[in-house]
Amino acid sequence: DWSSDPWLSSVADKTFSSEKEVEIRFVLPLLERLGFSEEDRADGHPVEQIVGVRKIRTEADFVLFNGLNRSKDNALLVVEAKKVGKNLADHISQARSYAMFLCTPYYLVTNGDEIRVYLYRSPIESDVEVFKLTRHDIRTTIGTLYNLISRQAIVEYKRKKTAH
Repeated sequence: DWSSDPWLSSVADKTFSSEKEVEIRFVLPLLERLGFSEEDRADGHPVEQIVGVRKIRTEADFVLFNGLNRSKDNALLVVEAKKVGKNLADHISQARSYAMFLCTPYYLVTNGDEIRVYLYRSPIESDVEVFKLTRHDIRTTIGTLYNLISRQAIVEYKRKKTAH
C-alpha cells in the first residue's frame, strides 16, 4: 500500500538544488521503493566504453545489480541523475551508452522533476521510452513504475529473455 508512504506523500513538495541532492533525496529513496538494496547498488560505477579504437572510462551515477555480483549478467538498471532544470533529452544518449556497455535492459534518466524510463534493445535498434512521469505524479504512478522496473520485475524480465 503506497498511500501510507511518508516519502511518497511529501516528495512533490521537496526542493532539490543540486545533482547530488537529486541523487540522495530523490533517486536513493525511489530505488529503495523499487526493491533495490544497498548491496544491489553500485554508486559511481565505472563504465569502460569503446569509442573508435580507444577505450575510455566513464562513470554511471548508479548501476543496479541483482546482488553483489557486478557482472553484465547481473546488471539490471542504469540511473543517470541530473540537476533540476536540466533538459533530459540532452542526457538520454549518455545513459543509453552505459546501458549498452553494461548490458542492462533498462535505463532511467531524471532531473528530480521528470523521470523517463527506457527499454534498451540493441546497439542498432531504437530504444523504447516505456514510462514517463513527473515527481508530482509519482504518488499515483508508483505502482506502474514498480511493475516495470522494480528489482523483482527486471530480474524476471531478464530470466524470461535468456530462457528464449
